[in-house]
Amino acid sequence: MLNLRHLRHLRSAGVQLGLNGPDSFRWLWSYYGSRLPGARSRSDHLLRIKIRAGLPIAAKTRISIRPNGYDCALVEEIFTENAYALETGSVRRIIDLGANIGLASLFLAKRYPDAQICCVEPIPDNLSVLRRNIEENKLSIRAIAAAVGARDGQTQFELSSDPRQHAASNSKVVVDRTGRKVDVDVISIPSLLRLMGWDEFDLLKIDIEGAEVEVFAGRPEWLRKVRYIIGEGHVGAGYTIEACRADLEPMGFKVDRIKSTEGAWLFGARRLPS
Repeated sequence: MLNLRHLRHLRSAGVQLGLNGPDSFRWLWSYYGSRLPGARSRSDHLLRIKIRAGLPIAAKTRISIRPNGYDCALVEEIFTENAYALETGSVRRIIDLGANIGLASLFLAKRYPDAQICCVEPIPDNLSVLRRNIEENKLSIRAIAAAVGARDGQTQFELSSDPRQHAASNSKVVVDRTGRKVDVDVISIPSLLRLMGWDEFDLLKIDIEGAEVEVFAGRPEWLRKVRYIIGEGHVGAGYTIEACRADLEPMGFKVDRIKSTEGAWLFGARRLPS
């Protein structure tokens, strides 16, 4: 049954994004097309939309999304809800962990046009859309095909029906396990910095479906090399805002909870003056 309230919500989001008539149709189809017969056979098809108005930083951003009912939620979260609009000083180097189809990297590239960006995403289906979004916007963002962890290596990911929630097989946060698995490389933050030729960086965006527990554990020394962090902690992983503060505050950060969503919470952290 058509949910009129949700339809009005999507149409309102389309207005905020400044979509024209054809793009508004594609926007609605990206959600409702996934709920019609034969949706699975269309799930790899890409819909291109152009954000023309709304947020100034989003003007003329070309985005490819899939008609899966989930990518459109990411567009809203990032471009209309401003999930990653952390107030910062100058930002010249950014690492995006759990980049998915690249929307946060696009947002950050528009917000910080002079910044170098490295984004990390392990899932091949997401990576192909991510790379297309980078190319369509003519951005020099470096995409790394890997998951992030405390140390380099390999792991196995279990795929969810929701492409926002693929996670390592030992994760507790996958909400819909499909039985499909993929082997992926794992890279640590120190290795990423060496790969990029950076000795420090300004902003870390992190949304890695519970792996933040491992990445922040033990107060790794690389935390002293970043000034701002924004991302999600995942309830299913047992990671609380208190645990996040216990990891980051001894390393010189002030941690604030920005909002809570179902199964997760968004936080921002700023390095305090020494």
